[in-house]
Amino acid sequence: MKKIVSGCLMVVTVLTYLMIISFYQVKDYDQIVRMGQTKSSYQIYLKDSQITPSDQLAFFKNLAKQDGVSIILTTNSLNNVVEKSVIVNPHSFPQTSFRLKQIDLADKKSFYASYNTKKLTQKGTIPVFAKNNKVILQSMDRYFQKSK
Repeated sequence: MKKIVSGCLMVVTVLTYLMIISFYQVKDYDQIVRMGQTKSSYQIYLKDSQITPSDQLAFFKNLAKQDGVSIILTTNSLNNVVEKSVIVNPHSFPQTSFRLKQIDLADKKSFYASYNTKKLTQKGTIPVFAKNNKVILQSMDRYFQKSK
């Protein structure tokens, strides 16, 4: 009888552990997708644009400079990595939502990632709960450079 109760308690403990880990992994992924969103932000969706990438980039940079806003483009790559491509305005960029003390994307090739990419241009690591939740923070220049 004691062995049966011990076995049942062990099964319940393992299932509870798996449920809690799964909950926090989903919550962490949701936070990664929403990184950069604030109460005063809104979303714009672009699909099949006829404008060239260089013209889009110039438009976004002009908009950010003119209106003092930060622009964040969120994409999912083929290997399930959430890419956050940004044009940073120091007065409006939600730096704390990326869990970094300082963000420096002045060099257009530099980036931050939640995992070690072994590239020299990686400036730092974004802390995440689960290793399989991957995110990259990069300049929008780097995104359009890679897209070409």
